[in-house]
Amino acid sequence: MNSIVQKLIKTFTSDQFKKYFISGITAFGTDYIILNILTAATNDSHIKIIVNLSVPNLISTFFGMIVSYILNRLYAFKSNKDVVKEGSKFILVVSINYIVSNILFGFMVYNIKIIAPIAKIFVVGLQMLWTYFLYKFFVFKDPTIIVSD
Repeated sequence: MNSIVQKLIKTFTSDQFKKYFISGITAFGTDYIILNILTAATNDSHIKIIVNLSVPNLISTFFGMIVSYILNRLYAFKSNKDVVKEGSKFILVVSINYIVSNILFGFMVYNIKIIAPIAKIFVVGLQMLWTYFLYKFFVFKDPTIIVSD
């Protein structure tokens, strides 16, 4: 058990994780700002558009994902592999993440009654933890690196 904890500590204090975290915070900032702008715009009584909370979340998440891919590819994981292959893996991971996080987001907002901006922070924090491993060992995996026990 101690070796697992030590590996996790080593992972979460690595330079790569720090870069991943910075990339994630930047992508989240993009997502969060757009979500708040769209949420405020659709709640404005002067705008005669009826929009479900999921639509602003979908749009903001899309822009956050674009920022995330670019920064993680170039900065955190320094990948130069085939963009189509890697991008396909990224889209798969992001799609699964989107479904899971949107379910969790909706549950927190509609069932637990947590306001959307706070729920978004919580959901994205959880998502960042599990996604790091998916990016490292699946999306941006370097086939020349052998993971040892």
